[in-house]
Amino acid sequence: MKNSNLWLLGLFALALAMSVSACCCCEDDEDTTCPDLIVQSIDPFIDVDCPGGAGTCVTTVKFTVANVGTADAGAFNINIVLDPGASVSLNEFVPGGLGAGDFLTITVTSPPGGNCYDPDCTVDIFVDNSDNVSECDEDNNKGTQTILG
Repeated sequence: MKNSNLWLLGLFALALAMSVSACCCCEDDEDTTCPDLIVQSIDPFIDVDCPGGAGTCVTTVKFTVANVGTADAGAFNINIVLDPGASVSLNEFVPGGLGAGDFLTITVTSPPGGNCYDPDCTVDIFVDNSDNVSECDEDNNKGTQTILG
């Protein structure tokens, strides 16, 4: 009876080890079947329009995010910070996620008062800033662009 219990315990331990090692997105794994979201590019043309003078300025930024992984990514959020010193923060939710190898170009506009240039404009973009998607590489989700004013 004791030998059969040990055998079952060993079999259970082996099954558990195999299920842990089969994790598709563990960074220590050889298996790279997982999504990997990145900021592919930030358009260097950042538009600021001030239709009614100071205080009415809006900043428009266009950027592209991509899934360079080999699996689809589920829904995720993107945090866009215009001029980190002024802390104009925007969020863009991607409810449909992004398929493996796909990319998505997004244009966002700040609310009035969001002039990014003082005199330069820095844009920080954080893809999946809420960590909703388990990715192959969680350290490549940020893109930064500074445009001289």
